[in-house]
Amino acid sequence: MYAHMCIYLPVSYEWDPAKARANFEKHGIHFADAATTLEDDLALTVRDPFTEDEAVGLLSARMLLAVYWLWFTHGADHARLISARLATPRERVHMRHIMKREYDFSKAKRAPVVAVPKGKTRITIRLDDEILAWFRDQVERAGGGNYQSVINEVLRQHVHQAREPLEKIIRRVIREELSRAS
Repeated sequence: MYAHMCIYLPVSYEWDPAKARANFEKHGIHFADAATTLEDDLALTVRDPFTEDEAVGLLSARMLLAVYWLWFTHGADHARLISARLATPRERVHMRHIMKREYDFSKAKRAPVVAVPKGKTRITIRLDDEILAWFRDQVERAGGGNYQSVINEVLRQHVHQAREPLEKIIRRVIREELSRAS
């Protein structure tokens, strides 16, 4: 049962928190990071032939100069992460030959699994490690989500508050304090 779910986009990302911890311990990949590969324009996706579940896909994506393998299921309004790992150095060099023996990439689709909503622009940004870790931890604790969307929401709230005149902020704070005191 997947009890935790966090929705930040029209498509929600979800995973089993215990499986996410085990995946990190085994492969060193946070599901919160792997979820971003589902929006990669250059992702290559095929159905996993080693499972009877037709919805299970295998995605190969290049993010941050690394090649990820991501196993997931995807519905109209959600994507559930199952496993994620970095491709081995041998797989990166010989990907066509090694993976071709196991997977039929002739039917693969090159496109994001999850369409990025209009009004979103991909950028490269450098964040302090502890800031990124805090946001990643928020979606990991929630058992799903997309930390990029959480960062975007925090920035949106800050911009909205920055537009509020100082006098209005002071009046609001005083009203809140007076109502608490009464």
